[in-house]
Amino acid sequence: MALGLRVPAHALFAEIPSDLKRVLKQFPGEKVVVKISSSKTIHKTESGGVRIVKNSEAEIRKTADEFLKKFPDAEVMICEFVEHAVF
Repeated sequence: MALGLRVPAHALFAEIPSDLKRVLKQFPGEKVVVKISSSKTIHKTESGGVRIVKNSEAEIRKTADEFLKKFPDAEVMICEFVEHAVF
């Protein structure tokens, strides 16, 4: 928790781990966010470096592979998908 707020589950990788299926057990829900982490790409969404995908090993692996090819200097972050809430 940070400032009383729960931090969404997340994992950062320079390459896709062989035990990705085990890693994905920490992510609840049907969707996850896969994004790049790179100081060289400031506008990640605009450059195509963020996607909301089905929480499945195959879908996440496919997306991460695409990102690592498109952004060779980046790492890949998998984040718990959190629905937007109206305050």
